[in-house]
Amino acid sequence: MPDVYVLEKGTPEEQAKKKTRFIELKEDLQKAFSKDMENSRSGLSSSSSSSSSQKEAANNRVRKRNS
Repeated sequence: MPDVYVLEKGTPEEQAKKKTRFIELKEDLQKAFSKDMENSRSGLSSSSSSSSSQKEAANNRVRKRNS
């Protein structure tokens, strides 16, 4: 995975900064994606809402595991 390679380069301080920034960007992207999905979901049934919340729960588990 190229992301891991980039994050492992540099001094420990640089690695920590890169990892923190990477996580911040990843969270911002996830928030933007979720907001976009909410905006586009206005006419969809509740079943898609249920599957969306399952995806969010899975993303939260992945996020916790990566921390």
